[in-house]
Formats: sequence, C-alpha cells, structure tokens
Amino acid sequence: MPATVVLIGESTSVFAAPLKKQYTTYRFRSGKQGLIAAQTYHTDVIVLDAVSLKTSGERICKTLREALPKHTIIHIHPASKEVAESQADMLLFPPLTARTLINTIEHLISHKEALILRCGIFALDIERRILMVDGDETVLTKTQASIVAIFLKHPNQNLERKWLVQQIWDTNFTEDTRTLSVHIRHVRKVMEVDASKPQYLKTVRGIGYRLEVSEK
Repeated sequence: MPATVVLIGESTSVFAAPLKKQYTTYRFRSGKQGLIAAQTYHTDVIVLDAVSLKTSGERICKTLREALPKHTIIHIHPASKEVAESQADMLLFPPLTARTLINTIEHLISHKEALILRCGIFALDIERRILMVDGDETVLTKTQASIVAIFLKHPNQNLERKWLVQQIWDTNFTEDTRTLSVHIRHVRKVMEVDASKPQYLKTVRGIGYRLEVSEK
C-alpha cells in the first residue's frame, strides 16, 4: 500500500506533482484544512511547504504539532537554518529538489515502519497503540496493545496463561489468570469478525492461547 502524504501548500508548489506520482497525496492550501485531512486519513507524513505559502509556516507547524503530537511533519522553511524555528520532525530549506524531499520522506517512513508490528492481516502501531485489521483502525488501551504485541511477536505458538500474565503485567504472581481471560475477550472484539467464534486468537485448552495466522 502506498504511503499517504498530506501536502500543505499552494497550487504553485513544485512538489505537488512529484509527490502525487510517488504517494497517495492530498494537497490543501491552509493548515486548518491539512490538519483535518491528517486526522481523517491514515496519514504517514505531513509536508508543510511554507515557501509556496509565502510564510514562515512556524505558526501552522506549531498548531499541527499541538493537535498531532505523534504525526511525522516535514517543514520546508523559507528562512535560513540559523534563524528558522519549527516543531517539525525535519526542517528542509531551499534550494530543495523533489528527489531530496522524497528521500527524506522514505527515510522517515522506514523509521516509522520499524515501530509497526505486522503479522498476517494485523498491524500494530506500537507508539500510537493503533491496531489495523484489513485497513480498519482501532485505538487500544495500554494493556490491550501489550497483549496484541505479544501475540504478533509469537504467531502460531501456544502461549501459556501464566507466562502471558507475567509478560503483560510484569509480575511473579501468576496464579489468578481470570483477569487475563477478561482482557482476551476485549482483544478478540477488535481482532475477530465474530469474537464468539474466534478465527485467529484461539483458546488452547489446558494451556492458554494461540494466534493462528499466515506469516506470508
């Protein structure tokens, strides 16, 4: 699936066409519109072309960062490195080629991918605790994300209940596994089409649980 980029810039932005050739790209002329788009779509990178907007873009970038603290933002700034201020993940300055911008995006995306666990139809954004199942996204609680991460790291393995309790809650008291059962039921609701008839996260009688997936 191609990466999704939100470009905030004028129609005169020299980066609009190259980005559209490379990525799923949405272009908007204001920070407010770009912010709404980034919140609406599963956005990989926000590119703020302040040069085309004929502004420093510092206020826009500050607003984006406050609203989207974990999104990746590239700020193309018209000022020099010595005086430019920005809350973006990456500051770029003219003269700037489309190739340099794309290389920067690729680097940031590859770093972000390292924070995503993938297994079968499942993908877990560890930092944002978002579980993606065939394109559908669900924000998990901290405990739910820990449980999902363990299963994605150990696909097609029988995981004992006591071991799971120890890993999830970092405790040596593993006799009471009823709490685990409750959390597994909640996790199944977001991983399965029908939680009452699990296709993936299955109970292994007398042992614990097993995530059955194709690892291809």
